Amino acid sequence: MDLTASGETDRGLVRESNEDALLVRSDLGLYVVADGAGGHNAGNVASAMAITAVAKHIEASEPADIERPERDVFGIWTAARRLAVSVQRANTAVMDIAQTSNKYRGMGTTIVCALFNAETGRLHLAHAGDSRCYRLRADALECLTIDHSILTDIVEQFPEIDDEAMARLPRKAVTRALGMDAALRVSVRSLQARPGDRYLLCSDGLTGEINDDKITQLLGSGKNVSDAARALVHAAKEAGGRDNVTALVVECRGTPTVPRRVLTPPGGRKAMGTIPDVVITPSGAPEIVLMRSQVSQNEGADPAISVIPIGQADEQMIRALDEVAPILGATRKCGRCGFSMETWAALCPRCGYSNEGGGAVE
Repeated sequence: MDLTASGETDRGLVRESNEDALLVRSDLGLYVVADGAGGHNAGNVASAMAITAVAKHIEASEPADIERPERDVFGIWTAARRLAVSVQRANTAVMDIAQTSNKYRGMGTTIVCALFNAETGRLHLAHAGDSRCYRLRADALECLTIDHSILTDIVEQFPEIDDEAMARLPRKAVTRALGMDAALRVSVRSLQARPGDRYLLCSDGLTGEINDDKITQLLGSGKNVSDAARALVHAAKEAGGRDNVTALVVECRGTPTVPRRVLTPPGGRKAMGTIPDVVITPSGAPEIVLMRSQVSQNEGADPAISVIPIGQADEQMIRALDEVAPILGATRKCGRCGFSMETWAALCPRCGYSNEGGGAVE
């Protein structure tokens, strides 16, 4: 499958500088958009560092990745895992540089990455924040990412919030971004691209100004990818241009071929020889495992790990869960209303209180 891509970025009509960054590496099948923040040009540094770190890891890990099956013994796409690692590396890079100088302190960036296997048409997406990826297929537009924002968190965790409380919350606050915390949750998904597909990676400066109908019209206008990207950015500026705006368009052509790489190792999973014997058989595994904060281990509190049905986890499994509980199950309470929120969330989804800065974000 042949891929053609082009991107356009602009500071918009209001902002003094452009803190967005984009990357087109068709030789790697890698396309990235990052939307930096932090002021005093720190957002520029964060977004530029992020796309550089992602590209560096993808390029360095490509030779080893080619030697592996497309799916590992756990059923996870090898390239998707590699892409998630690259975003984690980028987060570390942003965190490290932010600690070296006061002018960079507090900087961060959202990111959305697409990694294509041009041979098979497989597409892997990774993102953190509210930069998005859209797919236009047969004139139907679909957003393939879900914003990591306070409004999304409310729908997931506190949908019964009343409209008055909702109105007090910031509309554009993100709850995940590179530079916010050393422990970053990266959303990853894998899907199959088809000839004729067009993919749009963009910052919120685009989606905040033009709606899906306008995106569909411009993305499927018959223009080449360069003209389409330019038209999208121009439309966002015409609609107000209140933020930096970036559009990166990728078009798929040709027909996917039979992959030279196998999906799973020859001889099946045992041939891989890298997985230890499974302790819990599927028939004896617990149906539900609930992981809570370690602070809940205080006397009289609920246990950190609950297994349903009770008793369907042996000592080895409990120890293994204990090891990952601080990462996957940790929560903290909002300093204002006491709502239980995940450790990576900077803003309380109930009241909008900033648990990082010690105040509500208006």
